[in-house]
Amino acid sequence: MQLKKHKTKKAQIDWEIIVNKRIVGTLSFLNIDNFYEILYIEVENPFRKKGYGQILIKELIISAKEKNKKEIFLEVSSNNIPAINLYKKYNFKEYSTRKKYYKDGSDAIMMKLEFQ
Repeated sequence: MQLKKHKTKKAQIDWEIIVNKRIVGTLSFLNIDNFYEILYIEVENPFRKKGYGQILIKELIISAKEKNKKEIFLEVSSNNIPAINLYKKYNFKEYSTRKKYYKDGSDAIMMKLEFQ
């Protein structure tokens, strides 16, 4: 397994997990001032529940601490229970909800992880 990190735009950064020369997971986030904002995290179906999402989140938290970020923000669909549970495992807290935000009528749950 390899974790490849690269900048795609001025403030956007993508990290990819590569297994046997295949991209199996991606984390895209914004690096803005004193915080990160997760745009999306995705792990291909056959590679889910193997810890790749956790690796991406852990690496982002380590990076945030090393760069003295104050917070990591994200938005997740209320229907995406596995993602919500993953974020909660790493102490992300819900701070707001956007009702019926997505096309399917689900709410957007706003979450953040704050650092001291």
